Amino acid sequence: VKKQNFRRMKNAALFGVLKTDNQYDKRQARRVLHERGKKILKDLPKWSAKEKGGQAELEALWLYEALDVENIKLLEDVLSNADDSRIRAAVVRVLSHWGERIPDARRMKMLNALVSDEHPRVRLEAIRALGQIKNETSANIALKTLDKPMDRFLDYGLWLTMNDLAEPFVRGMQNGALNFQNKTTHAEFALRSLPPGQAASLISQLVRQRKLPADGSGPLIELVGSAGGARELSILYKQLQQGGFKP
Repeated sequence: VKKQNFRRMKNAALFGVLKTDNQYDKRQARRVLHERGKKILKDLPKWSAKEKGGQAELEALWLYEALDVENIKLLEDVLSNADDSRIRAAVVRVLSHWGERIPDARRMKMLNALVSDEHPRVRLEAIRALGQIKNETSANIALKTLDKPMDRFLDYGLWLTMNDLAEPFVRGMQNGALNFQNKTTHAEFALRSLPPGQAASLISQLVRQRKLPADGSGPLIELVGSAGGARELSILYKQLQQGGFKP
């Protein structure tokens, strides 16, 4: 095999190398393109516009990331065109790296769909990306992954994210922005993920603020049973003794 001098190759030729299966050549081409820096931006948009779907489009996105230049449209295009779950997972990682450069609303719209992706690796990347967006909506979106099959990696990733979002989650529960009436498992998981003492404190406040429903509806009774302390359980028992629940 004839040895190539990558430093003498034009940008377009180096882009073409990125589409091959030769991993050594691809690494060398990437290195030269990275070293040329933002000078390649005069050619990169034209090349990426011609590549639709697959590895080549992802390679273009990685080049933008290496140059520290966000290209949100390309990111969204790669996501919508990618049939390969590995490519979708890689794109979500780029989305996570660009972080606050992308408005929260736009990030959450993309991640809202990705937490329900058919592949667990994509869901895991989406869960961890949501941990960067510190609001109660982000916590609510992350918990949607519980509606899909879970494994130990997803379980740990979601635990980390809910731990990261503990403050906005607690705030959302206290002000009523979050309501898990039909998703008790979501609330239980979130409470188990909170730092020690914070879960019991939240449940205690909720029990004091809201009377336990006589018909047993809503998630509060289940939450008291699964994560409440002695004080919360005594409130539940007292209401039961006083006939506060319908038979």
